[in-house]
Amino acid sequence: MQKRRIKQVFLVSGLTIGSVLFGIFVAIFIFQGSVRAFTSAKAFGEQLSILGDRIRGIDNDVLSENFINKDTLSTEELSPVEITLGNISDGMYTPPETGKVIRINLESMELTQYEDGKIIKNIPVLSKGKTGSYWETPGGKYSVLYKEESHLSSFGKVWMPWSMQFFGNYFIHGWPVDNSGKPLADIGYSGGCIRLDTSDAKALYEWADIGTTVSIYSTTSEEPTSVGESSPYFLKNPKLLPKVSASAYIVGDVSSGDIILEKNMDEVHPIASVSKLMTALTALDVVHQRGTSTVSKKALSTYGENGGFYIGEKIKNSDLLFPLLLESSNDSAEIIAEQVGRNYFMRAMNTKASSIGLIQTNFDDPSGLSENNISTARDLFKMARYIHEFKHYVYDITKLEKYSNGTHTWVNTNRYLGEENYAGGKTGYTNPAKETIVALFDVPISEFENRTIAIILLQSSDRYGDTNELISYLRKNVYRGANRPIEIVENTEEPSRKVSLAFGGDVMLDRGVKSSVDRNFAGDYSRLFENLIPLKEADISFINLEGPVSDTGNNVGSKYSFRMDPKVLDVMRYAGIDIVSFANNHVGDWNKSAFNDTLSRLRESGIKYTGAGSNRPVAIEPTIIEKNGLKIGFLGFSDVGPDWVKATDTSSGILIASDPDLENIIRNANQKVDILAVSFHWGTEYSEHNARQKTLAYKAVENGAELVVGHHPHVIQDTEEYKGALIMYSLGNLIFDQYFSEETMQGLIVEVSFSGDKLESYQKKLVKLNSYFQPQEILDYP
Repeated sequence: MQKRRIKQVFLVSGLTIGSVLFGIFVAIFIFQGSVRAFTSAKAFGEQLSILGDRIRGIDNDVLSENFINKDTLSTEELSPVEITLGNISDGMYTPPETGKVIRINLESMELTQYEDGKIIKNIPVLSKGKTGSYWETPGGKYSVLYKEESHLSSFGKVWMPWSMQFFGNYFIHGWPVDNSGKPLADIGYSGGCIRLDTSDAKALYEWADIGTTVSIYSTTSEEPTSVGESSPYFLKNPKLLPKVSASAYIVGDVSSGDIILEKNMDEVHPIASVSKLMTALTALDVVHQRGTSTVSKKALSTYGENGGFYIGEKIKNSDLLFPLLLESSNDSAEIIAEQVGRNYFMRAMNTKASSIGLIQTNFDDPSGLSENNISTARDLFKMARYIHEFKHYVYDITKLEKYSNGTHTWVNTNRYLGEENYAGGKTGYTNPAKETIVALFDVPISEFENRTIAIILLQSSDRYGDTNELISYLRKNVYRGANRPIEIVENTEEPSRKVSLAFGGDVMLDRGVKSSVDRNFAGDYSRLFENLIPLKEADISFINLEGPVSDTGNNVGSKYSFRMDPKVLDVMRYAGIDIVSFANNHVGDWNKSAFNDTLSRLRESGIKYTGAGSNRPVAIEPTIIEKNGLKIGFLGFSDVGPDWVKATDTSSGILIASDPDLENIIRNANQKVDILAVSFHWGTEYSEHNARQKTLAYKAVENGAELVVGHHPHVIQDTEEYKGALIMYSLGNLIFDQYFSEETMQGLIVEVSFSGDKLESYQKKLVKLNSYFQPQEILDYP
């Protein structure tokens, strides 16, 4: 019986304070000596107002403010200490043989002092941050950065006696009092800090030194399987392995830490916008969530448009997490970082990563655009578990459909949203990183039990397909039972070689469509797609993208030129669109710069394209998607120009149907795939199909195409079966603003099923648009 098992141990490093920083602290304490001479809180408060926030952090018990004590956060020296965050008992903890450690158990609410490997004292913890809130006390390995006998919250005007800062806005301190010395009422939790009885806090303060290790953990999670112990996970058929495109991945149990499946989990790769999970974690720890930010020109110059901010806009810091995590706004990431200084924020991100055991991870920017934002599947699994245990609020945001602050409405663009078993996460894409994902799913592993499973993918060419493959594999081939061997049930069933495809018509989201979305749906493009369920249900969905999606270029077309808002791509991806044809007469409407930008944005969004490329050799290659053991290839051609956008050996562009090498291109593509679909932008607008269309369709089939799909006439044309292949001459308009006739306010979705490389069946669905240009009715079509 083959089993996979792992003991999930986090190797984390302590923060050390260098001699230079120690000198700074000494200077600060000397300077504050006169301040502490004041006996009244009022006098002390007045002196603090002179000092400002330059040398003080703010306690989260009342209000977390911008992390001020910036110089205390150095690049730490790695000093591995074996601790397991969230799932190992003190009975298994081995303190260092020398030095002091403050270890805090958030579950048992107990603080333990260690010195030279021995327990000195156990102290009850009276209060911690509220579980599930954004001020939840952060687990991890930290150190005492700053000490102050009586720390003032400048916002709440309350005092925290015997305060010791360990990270960002978080302190260990005695029970807070107001200016009159009256203790605050106990509401059951703090704003994230560790509250002790004041006498205990004083004793701890006098014992601890700057640099003393602070280890915060919980015992709410299950204990992970140790090496040599019997794992609760079993493979029914060890010979059957999932087929995924990702170069590295982990499938792991978030609660127990068991790694069920893995491939190259210690390989380092760029991680793209998955970085934003750490951006959110760091923001919650070091940025004043109830404060406000002013949007800068520099932040808005960041690549990407999501967020919808304008220069000079003031926005609550707590609101910035929503565009960051729902729309993957790069602008939001930069605005957050600017709150405490970008360089400092990046140091804080890397310190946070080290504090929770990410030993092969580095962050170079807060958005994930940099290819120097790197990690491993193993490290990202640790991060996924940490968020689940200590900052579940982050996952809660990622499961929202949308969020509005009154000025903006940010829409979740994650394709997994709405799926019953999705439990939160983040996706990413850049050219160096390819497609990445950290996502949680509640998966039925045994007859009576669901488990929260993390799926981490790096360097994937199809994260949605890979994720579905892994979830399917878990359900069919992984069993969780007692910690003992079970009878092996060999699965002799052949893997399914069936695939379903959905083909839709022209999609144009500019001009009247854009105006309608702004006027009727408050700018929410997802409303246009909410009834297009067949696109989500199919294994692969294909449409024609009628024009560039960009914010660059200049209009070189006619009065009928189109250019769509970049945020529509994430909406389309979430709606289930996997691939588009980008060979049509409108792709050059805003010049080559917008054309090239669209190709880049399509790749970033995870939507594949065909009919275009960075040069002709790239464009003539089929775009291949693998599903259920089948390779499905796509080619695209335009028969209505524009010829000036034709791809050449040295320049980007589209494929033209008049290409003398058309038949060879199709024939060569057929040899690389099991099923080949060829798209043509062709025909005469508002007319029936013509002889030219039939000639091109027959050529495509005779050279290996199993499917031919047409666009451009803006009305539905007939379908035809020819030599076992299906020809769809025109699917009409899927989303368009041609309101002048009933024929142009409708289109087809054709659902096609293959068994192996054989066409098994197809069904046509009529899609009718309402006055908002929103697909409203989907009906059977003869």
